[in-house]
Amino acid sequence: MSWSGNDKGLCCYTEPYGLLGLYDNWVSNLVIKEKKTGELRLCIDPKALNENIKREHYALPTCDEIIQRLNGRAVFSVIDMKQGFWQIELDEESAKLCTFGTMFGRYCFKKAPFGLVSIPEVFGKKVSQIFSDIELLRKVFEKARQFNVKFNPDKFQYKQEQVKFLGKEISKQGVRPDKEQVAAIINMESPKNKKELMRFLGMTKYLAQFIPKLSELTAPLRELTKDRMEWTWSNHHEDCYVRLKNVMATRPVLRFFDASKQLVIETDASKDGLGSCLLIENQPVSFASRALTSSEKMYAQIEKELLAIVFAVEKFHQFVYGHKVIVFTDHKPLTTILKKNINDVAARLQKLLLRLFKYDIDVRYKPGSQMFISDALSRAFQKNCSSDLKLEDYMVHDVMVCNLNSQLCISDEKKRHLIHETMQDKELQMLKSVLLNGWPTCKNDLPLEIRIYWQHRNELIIEDELIFYNNRVVIPMSLRSKYLLEIHEGHLGIVKCKARARESLFWPALNSDIQDMIEKCRTCVQFSRNNQKEPLIPLPKPNRAWERVSTDIFTFDDTDYLVLVDAYSLWIELFTIHKKSTAEIITKLKNAFARYGVPEVLYSDNVPFNSDAMRVFAEEWNFNQVFSSPLHSQSNGLAEKAVAICSRNL
Repeated sequence: MSWSGNDKGLCCYTEPYGLLGLYDNWVSNLVIKEKKTGELRLCIDPKALNENIKREHYALPTCDEIIQRLNGRAVFSVIDMKQGFWQIELDEESAKLCTFGTMFGRYCFKKAPFGLVSIPEVFGKKVSQIFSDIELLRKVFEKARQFNVKFNPDKFQYKQEQVKFLGKEISKQGVRPDKEQVAAIINMESPKNKKELMRFLGMTKYLAQFIPKLSELTAPLRELTKDRMEWTWSNHHEDCYVRLKNVMATRPVLRFFDASKQLVIETDASKDGLGSCLLIENQPVSFASRALTSSEKMYAQIEKELLAIVFAVEKFHQFVYGHKVIVFTDHKPLTTILKKNINDVAARLQKLLLRLFKYDIDVRYKPGSQMFISDALSRAFQKNCSSDLKLEDYMVHDVMVCNLNSQLCISDEKKRHLIHETMQDKELQMLKSVLLNGWPTCKNDLPLEIRIYWQHRNELIIEDELIFYNNRVVIPMSLRSKYLLEIHEGHLGIVKCKARARESLFWPALNSDIQDMIEKCRTCVQFSRNNQKEPLIPLPKPNRAWERVSTDIFTFDDTDYLVLVDAYSLWIELFTIHKKSTAEIITKLKNAFARYGVPEVLYSDNVPFNSDAMRVFAEEWNFNQVFSSPLHSQSNGLAEKAVAICSRNL
């Protein structure tokens, strides 16, 4: 392209741009682009100016936010503004800053030029102010006429059943990728080097929202892009390349978002990735997947599954925030974890749960065999997707390890030794493998050595090559004796040693090991106080029936009973009483004494047998009373045994 001094082509552009001037403060380079129509688009390169511009704060709506408002529509129109930025007037001071130099002199823009960093926000805000509250197309034209807004008829899509908008085709059935853009990918030739392959993979990411198994299809191709891999384009890669193109050619349709319908999210986590799908009435609205980082791959399966839920709700934030959402997971223990107090779960789970608090979700269990899409996505994750790792992810490691350090004063050297012994421990290595690959559905499917950990499976995690039970480290077999001695340092008692161990250490049978060690500690045995209980002294057997009688009161099935048992024959008499009063009890005793005779001794508890009326009755009928010690029912064991027999038979 060449210009001459009297070229009329430039003259026809001076009116929208401005007049010749001599502004020296800001002069930008002129950038000229040719449109498809052959017309010229003049822009400036205001790099220095952009560094000093204060941008307006206005959130431009995303394509998904716009499309989600189209549910229930059958006819669509797309209106393109003619030279949209040039419809924004600049004041005199701003116009001087938009000066550009040419071979014919300097010119300045009167209208907003392409290239200014703040113009997209200004343009979006003005368009929103003019048209945001308009539903009918007729009113759009009325507003445009009122504010002198000009449209481009060449790009006008008027009352169509299907329109193209920002690389997508929109119809009443839903949204699908633009046929022309998909064709551009499909018509690409096979790549000749890594650079061409990466360009192809970058273009396919555009379809990640539409194709659930995209990452699975691209997995063999992504391997070729790694630095350590030599470029070798084999038949296997060509087959993957062709199969990927065929899948993209189908251009699947996603339904429109409808806030009035029940939202459902399915999530799943594999050993390498996370997958999720947003559904309405069993129809997909959007797909999402990502790879796990190297540190996330070391998470326990329950942590991966919870991370998958967090990833899903945050990925679909614009759809689910403020709505009741049902989340399906194939990891049943998660439904229990979410009902626990947040202080009762491990540190990393606490952090993930905190990220879920702002969402109204109902987590339910669904077998993995019924969750085809999310299961496929977790195994077909997007390799280069952001992991959203934050500072808190690394702080979790510090919280758990510092807890161990503070309780046992473990130095870095001792910690390395603990990691080494853990890696050498066959039992813990089997446990680590199960944690990384997921627990089986049945306890009997586990190796015999680690079945003892089954009841703790939902609280076990891996961090820094160590296994943690909540915030307590699992100690390998070879170091348990050593740590028992450290716990018992100072010869603390059993209760205090157990409490100290529970702060930082864990292994099955820890409590019994502590008790055995202290009971065998010579120092503790030598200097401990001897508080042995005195043995019970049995009463001599009576010489005749009804010489010694024991009695007691008990309640069964809302009914009160009085029981008497003869110490000689073990004969039991049972009476129903209406109330536990002394008068009622004396009446029943007289009934028994009238039939069997008056005993020499009557054994009983205190209340109500120690009342004044009962003492008078004993004196009048000439028998002695013996009371059991308070809170020590063993001394009236015969009556207690009779109560147990009667309760069992009642």
